[in-house]
Order: sequence, then C-alpha cells, then structure tokens
Amino acid sequence: MTARRVVLVALTTLALSAPAAAAAQSFDSLSCGRSGSLCVAVSPAGYATTYKRGAWTRPALIDASAHAGASELNGVSCGSASLCVAFDNESGDIFTDRGGSWSAPAAVDPDGGGVQALSCVSASFCLAVDYAGQALTYDGSRWSTPGPAYTAGTLAALSCASRAFCIGGDDLGNVVEGTGGAWGTPTDLASGDVPVDAVSCPTRAFCVAAVGGALVPYVKGSWRRPTPVRGNGITALSCTTAPLCLAIDGGVLAGGGRRWRRVAAQLTGPRPISVSCSASSCVELDAAGNAVRDDHGVWSELATIPGGRAFRPAGLVTVGRVKSTGPVARIPVHCLAAACRLTFRVRLGSTVLGAVSRRLSAGRHMRMKLELGSSGRRALRRDRSLSVDLVVVEAGRGAILRRRLMFTS
Repeated sequence: MTARRVVLVALTTLALSAPAAAAAQSFDSLSCGRSGSLCVAVSPAGYATTYKRGAWTRPALIDASAHAGASELNGVSCGSASLCVAFDNESGDIFTDRGGSWSAPAAVDPDGGGVQALSCVSASFCLAVDYAGQALTYDGSRWSTPGPAYTAGTLAALSCASRAFCIGGDDLGNVVEGTGGAWGTPTDLASGDVPVDAVSCPTRAFCVAAVGGALVPYVKGSWRRPTPVRGNGITALSCTTAPLCLAIDGGVLAGGGRRWRRVAAQLTGPRPISVSCSASSCVELDAAGNAVRDDHGVWSELATIPGGRAFRPAGLVTVGRVKSTGPVARIPVHCLAAACRLTFRVRLGSTVLGAVSRRLSAGRHMRMKLELGSSGRRALRRDRSLSVDLVVVEAGRGAILRRRLMFTS
C-alpha cells in the first residue's frame, strides 16, 4: 500500500503540470449546491470543471489515479460556493475545493473500503458513507472517524437536506435515516432485492428515491406509493425545494411526487447523463459536455464544457392551434426559453402577405395577432379563401415552424 501511494503522488505531479487529454470525455457527476451560484462536474477519468460567471473552466486533472486508469472519480457534492468535495471510491481518496483550487488527495477512510456516496449541505457539513456502511462527517476543516456500521445492505445513494436530516439508500431497496451516528430503522421500498439507484432530499419534508424502475416520494415523514417509469433505469436524480425534480433514465423526466412527464429530447441535448438542482432550478449535463437549465419548465442553454460539442436547445417555442377570422389570424405561443425573439410571416409562394415580430419573456403565453397586408386582403376579397404558409422564425436560429393556414372571408 505504501508503494502504491508513492507512485500516485508522482503521477499527480506529472499530470497536473500538463492537463492535456480533457477533451471529449463524459462528466458523469454534477453538483450545483443550494444557491446555484456555481456548478462543478467531474469525470471518471479524474477531471473537474466549474461553471461560474457564464462559462465552464478548462477541465483540470485532480485525480491522478483515475487518469492512470487505476480507479474512477465517482462523484462530487457542493455544500456552498466555498466548498465542493469529490471522491474516488476505488483509491479511497477525497478531494476538496474551498473556492479556489482542488486539494491533493486525502485518504479519510483507509479501512472502510472507500467512500460510496457523499452529500454536502453547507461549508461546514458533509456526510459520507463507505463500503462498510460507516458514516463520516466533515465540519469544514476535518473528517470524523467512521461511525457505527449500517448492516442491512450496502449504502450507495445519499442525500442530506440539512445536518440534521439525511437519507441513504442501499442495494436491497431499503432507505434509512442517519446523520453520522447510529443509523435508523430501514424502510423497504421495493418488492425484491433491487437497489436504490438515487435519492434526493431538498427539504426534510420532501424526498424522492429511485428504486427498481420507480420513483418513490417521501412527504412529511412517510414514503408514498411508487410511480413506475419507462426507460433504461434511473441513473441520476435531483430535486429543488419547490419541488421540481429531474430524473435521468436515458432521457429526462420532470416532476415531483406522483406525476412525471418526459421532457422533449430537443430541450435536453444528446444522451443526458447528470443533473443537479439548486433551491430554485435544475442544471442538466449531457455526455457531450453541454449544460442546459430548467427553471420550472423554462429551458435555457448554458455554456459547453471546453472540449465538448456545442448544443443549443431546440423546441423552446410552442405554437398552438391557429384560428383566423377574415384577414386576421390569432396564434397562441408559449416561450419556454429565457427569452424568445420571434417573427411570424404568412407567405403565398415567395410573396410575404403579412408579418409581425415580438419578443416574449420567460414562460410567457401570448396570443399573437397577425393581419394580412393590402395585397393579401385584395387576394382574400377576390378568391374568398386563401391558403398560405405560416412561417415562424426565431432570431439566431432561422425558421423553426412551417404550417398551412387558411384565411376565409
């Protein structure tokens, strides 16, 4: 073991001086903390990147063992803008960023088999569980010694709402409350030995657990009936205090409690892989390094991680059923982005018979009024009906919708 540690330290020195191969990798774990003022993503290959002031930093190598292929950087949790902690459960190392740079690897649990799950709620409290089922707490400066072991299964999911309330999930479908001392009594959420894949507790009164292909809400002290979901199994889950939750199962599900809906793929990017919610919104990251934000159904793009492939969410404007009365058409529009700049045109062949432009703010519903121009009115009076093309153009994107529209006199 001593020889291995010496080799890893040497690799750290070499790798950190030349963080080259950070491109085209998947950042499987994401944490945005409670305030949402920054997000941190880590990759299994040992790199970390931070989103702040509108951009992602260049991925930096923090875990030389993972970079060498000897282990993987498994997860990250940010308690505040001044504390993020990442862990490698194979090497057993913990990495800490207190708002400036990442620390050297620290072996905080040499005899527990490595940290399996981690949740930080502030700059002065994190809870971690190791392979032996022991809990360790962090007070902002040091880690505690391991507490009593959880023995009903192997804990691999964890979420804390505060230093006084944390929920863990094991590989046999049980959830259990604990904050560093003795664990509580497990509650079985599954019929059969299926793992709890993820759990998220934004408050003491609300949690959601993903277990056995179902999402199970916890409301004011009790676990409710599960909601089965179709997909490839939940791989990531996070909730706001609203609550709004996003779950990843190859696509993205949005909901909370018992009602869930599938989010259109054009909003979320190719191959969604990780998600993290702050107190008011959620950030989702795809396998190509693109981040998008969901603010209660209003989607907006964030920057792409350097080395990733840029993606811009499509489908951020929905257009309802258009009704026309004489030369006037009324077009119901819903803006799902942070802002939508739209132009509506009616065309007969290459001739524009009418147009109107509007800027809609986030989440705005509006019934647009579009009138035929003089040439269109003359054609309508002459023919008594007029079949035209309605074209919706978004600034910076071009035509996003074409639809046949009939005017009748």
